[in-house]
Amino acid sequence: MSTDPTRAAVHDLRNLLTAILGFADLIERRRRDDEWLVKTAGRIRDAAMRARDATGRIGPSAPPAEAPSAPCTDCPRVLVVEDDVVVRTLIREILELSRYEVHDVSDGGTAVQQLRAGVPRYDVLILDWHLPSGTGLEVLEALAQCERLPAVVGISGMEARPDLTGLNLPPVSAWLCKPFHTEDLVDAVRSALARGGGGRPPAQA
Repeated sequence: MSTDPTRAAVHDLRNLLTAILGFADLIERRRRDDEWLVKTAGRIRDAAMRARDATGRIGPSAPPAEAPSAPCTDCPRVLVVEDDVVVRTLIREILELSRYEVHDVSDGGTAVQQLRAGVPRYDVLILDWHLPSGTGLEVLEALAQCERLPAVVGISGMEARPDLTGLNLPPVSAWLCKPFHTEDLVDAVRSALARGGGGRPPAQA
């Protein structure tokens, strides 16, 4: 007998929320010295707990009858350049849930190598401004020499945006200041695509 799709979806959602709760707790335990990460983890944990409680009121969960869907093969491709492993992982998880194909690197030098190689071709570049082995500015300078330019979303832990006036650099479509909300990240990437990235909207689930 086949499983009710609603019950299967609730089961999957509760498993996901439980994993998110564990991840948020891990951040809080290991990064107590980072006020932004602790606050972000707290918001994630509170939201996940409310959502998990809500799924419990929908009805009993049941395991899915079918195997999970295959990974998206025609999603917009995003390169995340961020040296903080926790922030980098959070960005990747958020965007993958929003139907993007995400690759990530921890330093500017590796990012430049991938962008110059041109394979794979990225639709959006999410670029932290303060990086080891190549700053955000140096990555943009290298990007200007590439044949195909992805849309750029800049992120920084500082309130003021870098002043790029008069510099012959690829435009930055949006800036995000840490800490930023999940919705802000997804909206910035979607807006960057619409303004002139690879042009592909997120794939439908």
